[in-house]
Amino acid sequence: MFDSAISLRLKNFSIDMENQKIYLKNQSSNAVVIFYSERCGYCHELEPTFNEVHELLKGYVPFYTVNGSTERYLCNLFDIKGFPTILIMKPDGTVIEYDENDRTRQNLLRFIRRNM
Repeated sequence: MFDSAISLRLKNFSIDMENQKIYLKNQSSNAVVIFYSERCGYCHELEPTFNEVHELLKGYVPFYTVNGSTERYLCNLFDIKGFPTILIMKPDGTVIEYDENDRTRQNLLRFIRRNM
């Protein structure tokens, strides 16, 4: 699922408990991260749109996925309440969540461009 993006696991993150920040290791630019579950119907609906947006921005914006079914600890760290959850992660540990229910190509592109 979401095969066009790189899959992340806990080992790909650094956790700064003192400052309560989570960093993507070796991150030098903003990145798009989607938390999903294979059993989630909304995730399956979003997959073609996500892959299309990824193809449009390939080489400009890194795209990653986190399988919430297997990476539950990461879901807890990021306070993921449901799937799919789309985040922009900045190198300084800032996280911006996509909060619109309308996950169209146009809206996803607007969210990414506005927060990059």
